[in-house]
Amino acid sequence: MAPYDQVPRVTWVDVLNQYRIWVLTVAVLFVMLVVTSLWLSRKKRQLATEERRQRELIGSWPQPMLMIRNGELINCNRAAVDLVGYTSEASLLGKSLPTFSPHAQPDGTPSLQKADALIRRVTTGEVAQSEWLFVRSDGSDVWVDMTLAPVYEHDQESPSILCSWYDITRRKYAEERQRLALRVFENAREAIFITDAHGVVMDINEAYSLITGRDHKVAVGNLPPMPMDEGSAILIAARKHGVWTGEFSSRHRDGHAIVLSLTLSSVFDEQGQLSHFVGVFSDVTQLKETEKQLRTMAHYDSLTGLPNRVLFSDRLEQSMAQARRQNYQLAVIYIDLDHFKPINDAFGHDAGDGLLVEVARRMRSTLREEDTLARLGGDEFAAIVVNVADQQTLEALLARLLTKIGDPVWVADHSVEVSASLGYTLYPQNVELDGDQLLRQADQAMYRAKREGKNRYCRFSDSGS
Repeated sequence: MAPYDQVPRVTWVDVLNQYRIWVLTVAVLFVMLVVTSLWLSRKKRQLATEERRQRELIGSWPQPMLMIRNGELINCNRAAVDLVGYTSEASLLGKSLPTFSPHAQPDGTPSLQKADALIRRVTTGEVAQSEWLFVRSDGSDVWVDMTLAPVYEHDQESPSILCSWYDITRRKYAEERQRLALRVFENAREAIFITDAHGVVMDINEAYSLITGRDHKVAVGNLPPMPMDEGSAILIAARKHGVWTGEFSSRHRDGHAIVLSLTLSSVFDEQGQLSHFVGVFSDVTQLKETEKQLRTMAHYDSLTGLPNRVLFSDRLEQSMAQARRQNYQLAVIYIDLDHFKPINDAFGHDAGDGLLVEVARRMRSTLREEDTLARLGGDEFAAIVVNVADQQTLEALLARLLTKIGDPVWVADHSVEVSASLGYTLYPQNVELDGDQLLRQADQAMYRAKREGKNRYCRFSDSGS
């Protein structure tokens, strides 16, 4: 029925008029969606660019840097790979810090336990820092100063961890050398001191105080032990040559004498200027005493204190050379005691030794200071008389020797007497002789004196021997 017998025509205008508010709203929302999409797309491109730039920056950064998530490495730069000595970044990814570490850190804490503790701290929002020891792929050690910081991402429940390493291997080795040097300085048995460029003591070790008797308070600010007449010369020599070494006599603070063996070295700064001296010395007093005793044992008779055969031969060669240079005569005298064995057998060796000591003392007092008297062994002695004026003077000396030897000697509560047979020869002679030949000549002359009745002296002669 009219007017509904026909379907009315609906146009876009009718729709817009009826739904204009909705259409307008949808249009506005669509425009906003497009604008927002464009803005988000731009921001996404900017973010991707920034992320790419940051990755490139981190990758090219000379300091090792890594990203850690759930305790594993998920990213790292080339510097980190090079530091631990691996070939590529892939060789590090998926591994944890303890993988490149020794079982325990130098403080004794297991590496796994220490790494877990650091990561727990960082995941709570802290920035953690610690010194860490890694083991390179070649087995060598590398020390790093490690910093871990949280990195928050919108799609992660817990933050990732940015880890940076700073290589402190050289510093740690330097610290270890310093600690070692300090331990050596403090515990060395030799005295060690450090002075300034003028030789004034700045520091000492304990051995310095033990050897010199001067404690730290007394020693610092004063000069170290050096020869009084050579102190400045030693500093000059050490400055010029870099080191001075020598031995000298000094005194302990309590006054007793000591002998020190010192090595003084120069220390130069980076500009090549002298900055310090380092001295090391030891007490060689006992060593010197031992050396003196050994020299005495090697060259002197232990009973009488006279030179032995070795020293006598050396002095004879020197005296012969001097006689040739100064054109004078010397005499070599061989002395053998008569009737010594019966006294030694009757009263014992101690009495015999006492007799030898007394006879040696008398003969030594009869000879001049420049002459030499030696004990060759048993009851045999030898003498070198230098600068013999004439035959009469020499024979007068020999007569005095016989008299002194023949005087009674009190041994073992008894007065005993011995005599001596003396043989002598002169030098130089018509043919050149050595010291052993002269001593043999004197020995032959001594036997001649014994054959002629003892208690006398005889001169060596080719026809009479």
